[in-house]
Amino acid sequence: MASSLREEKNVILCDIFAFARKRTKSTSHFMTEAAVSQHLSELCRSGSIEAIIRKVALECDDQSVAINWQDADGRTAFHWAIGLRCWDVAKALMGEPHRCDVCTIDKDGCSPLMSACAVDAPDEIILALLERCSRTANAESASLLDTTDSSGNTAFMLAASKGNVSAIRKLAHAGCDVFAQNRRGQTALHRSVSRGQMDAVEELILVCKTLDRKIRIKFINTQDVEGNTALHYASLENNQELGQYLLRNGADREVRNKQGKTFYEL
Repeated sequence: MASSLREEKNVILCDIFAFARKRTKSTSHFMTEAAVSQHLSELCRSGSIEAIIRKVALECDDQSVAINWQDADGRTAFHWAIGLRCWDVAKALMGEPHRCDVCTIDKDGCSPLMSACAVDAPDEIILALLERCSRTANAESASLLDTTDSSGNTAFMLAASKGNVSAIRKLAHAGCDVFAQNRRGQTALHRSVSRGQMDAVEELILVCKTLDRKIRIKFINTQDVEGNTALHYASLENNQELGQYLLRNGADREVRNKQGKTFYEL
């Protein structure tokens, strides 16, 4: 039954894209050239699903996967819709009959989930992405929560940087690696402190309070590649409120960075 439904869905999708390609070919040469030349980002901004379908139908030979066509940057229409905050377009692409792949990765290693966290997407978008990925039984989607971009950042880190408390909570609940470090050795806590995101810092500490005390203290005092802890970052930003909060929650005032300096010597 499930197999026949999938086959029927593929037939419908192929019909949609075949119609889009036929319609485009039957129009003027100018219209065809315009469809090809327009960038996916422009089409997403326009809000026209029909124009997006026409574009990808022209670009992709396999009409059954045309909606997931990736441009020179490795981005799909869905990537662009999320990154440009075109929520109606994103929801349409996720829904029937398109059901785009939400687990694709662009050439910078960025997934739609990471983009959603970076642009402070609404809760419904974050939840829809997490639900879709959790229902996809493959290794790629299973690791999507902890996929890293070219700088080593995860969706969790990007949410922390943005101060998106709701996304932090949802990602942690979904089982992401809250201890992950990027290429600079920064954790989500480092990034939220460096941007003065007090609410995000409080949420991260709250998440860690469910863990063993030793693990929690280790997380709070994690050092980056230069040996700086989140407390060092608070000092560098001259953010006394964050510094005091970290100290109350287990930050070690005696930790020295690679220059031999404690937080109060910066």
